[in-house]
Amino acid sequence: MKNMANNIVDDEQIVREGLRYIIDWNALGFCICGEAANGEDALEMIRQYRPGLVLLDIRMSGMLGTELMEKVRSEGFSGAFIVLSGYSDFKYAQTALQFGASYYLTKPIDEDELEKAVQDVHEKIEFQLNSETSRNQYLKKAKTDQNHSSRSSVILIYYPF
Repeated sequence: MKNMANNIVDDEQIVREGLRYIIDWNALGFCICGEAANGEDALEMIRQYRPGLVLLDIRMSGMLGTELMEKVRSEGFSGAFIVLSGYSDFKYAQTALQFGASYYLTKPIDEDELEKAVQDVHEKIEFQLNSETSRNQYLKKAKTDQNHSSRSSVILIYYPF
């Protein structure tokens, strides 16, 4: 499978640079398709690239990370979020999880913890993509079979993630 896109969103240039090099993105199945220093730029990048993963700072100028998550979720974005924060405040974590954050990591970022989180997100995305592919193949076969036999019936059970 080809590498999935990911975006890095943090208002601190040094953090964005560090995240680029702290782990081997290619080895984990991702490529960095963009970076943003604020929520507005991140919103446009997410709309343009539809990345599989967004690393997102919780507090940025212009728009909180949780506000960005809420906005793109309402637009149908289904990519994963790993939230990065200098705050261990439970309210931030709770809100991030409410909008579908896969992980909430506190700064300074632990390299092993980030790598495990990215690896886990990649595995979940691959599983979902494989499930959707299998489901689509099954639906196609069921439709073909139904066209060949008017007596057959098919019951589909779909388990959303």
